[in-house]
Amino acid sequence: MSSQPVSSSALLPSPVTPDAPARPAQRPAAFAAHLALRPTGPATVIVAPPGSGKSSLLRHWASAEPRRPVIWLDLATSRPSLSEAARLSGALVCIDHLERLPAEGPIYDEVATALARGGVVIAACRRVDWPRITPRFSHFSVLEMPLFAPDAVVYHKLSATGGGPIASYYCGRNFVSVIVKNMPSSLLRKHWPGIVRAQLGFFLHSLWHVREPSARARLRGQFAALGQLPLMLRKRRAIQHGTRVSDDYIESIMA
Repeated sequence: MSSQPVSSSALLPSPVTPDAPARPAQRPAAFAAHLALRPTGPATVIVAPPGSGKSSLLRHWASAEPRRPVIWLDLATSRPSLSEAARLSGALVCIDHLERLPAEGPIYDEVATALARGGVVIAACRRVDWPRITPRFSHFSVLEMPLFAPDAVVYHKLSATGGGPIASYYCGRNFVSVIVKNMPSSLLRKHWPGIVRAQLGFFLHSLWHVREPSARARLRGQFAALGQLPLMLRKRRAIQHGTRVSDDYIESIMA
């Protein structure tokens, strides 16, 4: 039965045993971020939509526990019982497709037994089904897998949350601070005349309209940026040290 104890090595991609799920299909690179997630307690349930990688994350967690006997129970293919395996001291119990668990059965007592004997229980459940079975697992910590959409397009609506003087202040401050902090030295040397002209233009325009609240706010922002120069220069050293793309690439996306 698939609920019998197996070693954690049996859950690795090769070899695959009947006790472990088949090797997951190749996933997008963004899924690698999920591998940094960790159980949040002795009883944790992963909640996410179908196809999010819940089974793969369970498998990853199981392979990271070489010192524990691992019990894999896939409710999509196996009967809902841990049998005698639940009595193993300190076992890691992995339950996939938790949403298929019946309303009653011995598995609830078996899970409690596994936890009482120092075990860890991790499960995976479809997000749409989790509210229905939550009352039976109120003692479980819930880990919501973040949704990665690498092909999504996000539109920035300018001043959607600020506007008026607030937006003008932060534009005046942040334009200068972002350039000082982030722009590579080669691009600063190449484009500094244009940068100075632009900032001077903003300054003179705001000065001409100084009676308007937004213009005064922009001037305050520019002066605030000057006051932040020591901080931005300290941040600049760390940021430039960690650069991972070429200056030419940065310049190309600024065009």
